[in-house]
Amino acid sequence: MAVKLKPDYSASYSSILEICIITAKPELFCKWLKQFENAVPEAKLSKDDLFIKLYLVCIERCVLNHPRTEIETRLDALLKEKVELNWLFDLTDEWLKNPKNGLTPEQIKYVLNLTDKVKASQKKQ
Repeated sequence: MAVKLKPDYSASYSSILEICIITAKPELFCKWLKQFENAVPEAKLSKDDLFIKLYLVCIERCVLNHPRTEIETRLDALLKEKVELNWLFDLTDEWLKNPKNGLTPEQIKYVLNLTDKVKASQKKQ
């Protein structure tokens, strides 16, 4: 509904993308990511919205065992800028704790490390 009311509101897409990941719906993730990119070109994203998008794409690529080096490099560059996020990691955290999440131990480790790295970058120095 939020996307229909305001199709250029990036937070709605980010939430949808996260839900697609944790419900193991890669085809929907790709559909919504494409719709997100069409509605809100990357050049128009704020740094925090780009940060979340890259974070979610890294997770999805990990889950699908796809290359993620380029995305990780871009995310790491943003991590150095100390972007302040308005994002809760509750859904991702709960998904990782669920023994029925369908992830391998390596995938869980990757997502945990990535999430911890992102969270650590948000702490006030």
